[in-house]
Amino acid sequence: MDISYILYVKILILSTKTFIIIMGDCIMRVDTQMKILGIKSDLSLSEIARRLNKSPQAFNQKIKRGSLTIDDLNDIAIVTGCKFECGFVFPDGDRITIE
Repeated sequence: MDISYILYVKILILSTKTFIIIMGDCIMRVDTQMKILGIKSDLSLSEIARRLNKSPQAFNQKIKRGSLTIDDLNDIAIVTGCKFECGFVFPDGDRITIE
């Protein structure tokens, strides 16, 4: 099965360790988004953790604590066959992309 999704997201930073992902007009917590990503990529969160060379327990705790970094999210995208994009969009349409 070819899994190639593009995940377009906006990230709202709530604090140094907490953020939520906004898809369109829908705001979801990161743990909810990770569950959806697992379902769409046909992988369990445990399998995603294994592909990241992390224990499922440590990975789930990191998700629950909201301590995933941009690098973590990029790595998760890679192992699930997605493309992760992150950046800032100004009201005039200008963009700053975080790579």
